[in-house]
Amino acid sequence: MRPSRVALLAVVVVLLVDLAAALAARRWQFPEARASVLTYFVYLASGFFAARGSGGAGARLGAMTAALAGVAHGTLGWLVAGHIAQERTTITGQWLLMTAVAVLFAAAVGFMGGAIGMRSRPSSRALGR
Repeated sequence: MRPSRVALLAVVVVLLVDLAAALAARRWQFPEARASVLTYFVYLASGFFAARGSGGAGARLGAMTAALAGVAHGTLGWLVAGHIAQERTTITGQWLLMTAVAVLFAAAVGFMGGAIGMRSRPSSRALGR
């Protein structure tokens, strides 16, 4: 799959995870943060598939792809979750710091996924090219 499609899919999936987690947290009264592991998996998978589909950009492309998903999670995902929970969502310095940390974390996890994706990529010799 092309890295651009992986990035778009990762953003959509992260937003859907945020939406589902917010709805479930409201319905069943559990901490929404427990769904974070699903978001981390999306970061790892997006890095893996972006690197695997790249021509050679590898782990760096995986980091960038996951960072884009992290930006979506820290901005739109946060707004959607806040709206569902009927909380007042205001942009503060603390929110900006938390979003920056989330994006850096996403990039690090995506880098690891990208490194794994590059190592698992079939070589051109194995494909007979």
